[in-house]
Amino acid sequence: MSSKLFIPPNKIKFCDEKYHGSFSYTDYNYLKPGLATKIKKRHFEIALKLTSDYFHKVNVIDLGCADGPFLPSLAKHFNTVVGIEYNQKAINFAKIAVDKQCLHNVSLFCNKNQKISDIKKELSTQIFSIIFLMEVMEHVGSNWKTMYQDKLVFLKEASTLIESDGFIVISVPKMIGLSFLIQTVGQMVFNLDNKKHILNMPLKDFLKCVFLNDTDDLEYLWVPFYTHMGFNHKKFEYYIKKDFDIIKSKSDLFQQIYIIKIKS
Repeated sequence: MSSKLFIPPNKIKFCDEKYHGSFSYTDYNYLKPGLATKIKKRHFEIALKLTSDYFHKVNVIDLGCADGPFLPSLAKHFNTVVGIEYNQKAINFAKIAVDKQCLHNVSLFCNKNQKISDIKKELSTQIFSIIFLMEVMEHVGSNWKTMYQDKLVFLKEASTLIESDGFIVISVPKMIGLSFLIQTVGQMVFNLDNKKHILNMPLKDFLKCVFLNDTDDLEYLWVPFYTHMGFNHKKFEYYIKKDFDIIKSKSDLFQQIYIIKIKS
């Protein structure tokens, strides 16, 4: 899939920031040349294609916007964009990027130590129709034993930020089946940070994850904001279906993209 809708952000060097040897999260994941970067950007392109009927018609929220890799695209295709991020440093960098790229229809704020109800008050003067949660939900929660229940609670609260006919666009990594096998091999070869988690994984549990999509015995390895290990998008689907309808679903090799709407 060639990128036609996704607009790569400008390369901006933040002198006091290092992310795995790069200048920023965005630089590390989405601006380096090569196949890995093309693969990582695909979920943005898919999300935009799935929402293209709403271009230039509605206001949107980028919830968990990091330092802003998706903001230039959203700014071009939607009326008003609000980027929300818990990490203050990331928001500071995003503000610099927004200013340098002249994204005049984008506003940003940090929601650290804020509840969804606090965010709702911040946004009360405008109506929003779409929330984008791009590579965010796999991090939501504080305990692996309740991670799916926590994600459902978060989504139900987040849905109050949009109008009743609005919907949420979600992308999550695929950590089961063939996708997990390929990622695991790649991490063993290239990614030293996650290698210890892979080495801690019993062979039988690894095989269950690859061939049976069963992650029950790997969930203890899940750590918010550090490793996706143990996350299962199939279980995630099961939980969100309790309170949401999945309107659309698109499967990519390493990512799953959903459009969901809370049940009436």
